[in-house]
Amino acid sequence: MTDHDAERPARITPPPGLIPQTEPPDTTPEPPAATRGRIDLPAGLADSGTVRMPASPRPTPVAAPRPAAPNHAPASPDRPRMPAFFPATPGMPAAPPTPPAAPPVPPVAPPAPPAAEPAPPAVPPAPPTASPATTLLALELPDGSRLPVTGRMLLGRDPGELDGWRGAERVRLADPGRSVSKTHAAIEPDQESLLVHDLASTNGTERVTAAGESAPVAPGHPQRVEAGDVLHLGSFRVLVLAVG
Repeated sequence: MTDHDAERPARITPPPGLIPQTEPPDTTPEPPAATRGRIDLPAGLADSGTVRMPASPRPTPVAAPRPAAPNHAPASPDRPRMPAFFPATPGMPAAPPTPPAAPPVPPVAPPAPPAAEPAPPAVPPAPPTASPATTLLALELPDGSRLPVTGRMLLGRDPGELDGWRGAERVRLADPGRSVSKTHAAIEPDQESLLVHDLASTNGTERVTAAGESAPVAPGHPQRVEAGDVLHLGSFRVLVLAVG
């Protein structure tokens, strides 16, 4: 090697295919200046002198930016998804920490029902009270004899059985004047008084009170008589007395 060869730079021969090939020059002849900007028409058509407008440059399309690929692999059934962490923006407050879960509240048992109050002691039944004794009444006949009235009675000269009064005590009245009918009247006790019924007698029945007031006893309309009253069966007089 000579000194002249040392001064020349060393050449590096690139491998085949790395040097771009240059396109061959365009050998198409350029049209004359007189025909530039004109439109050539087909044969047989006259040129109207239209001037060709220069073609406007077309904008180069810009490809839309592709979204950035996620920085974590998609989750799969065998590989759980890993949480992604994003850096906090300066000036923004950090998210508050998640409060711990509250401990489970044990179930509260319902309150027990109040104890039943003891039943009040049984009140002993009141002793039976004796009903006031009714006053026993009696009939005093003209001869002075007295007949206590303890039930229903039929009065007359010769009283017989009568429908509605079966079982009643039959009392014969000795009436020499024969003003009393055979079955003249009926008497039945009613508490402290008597009820007198006229049995459609011939001479009728009359009641005279202790005050001297008199009232006839019509058949089917009994009247109440009390101690001290007087009954007139025809001309036969019967006094009502209290004997007990």
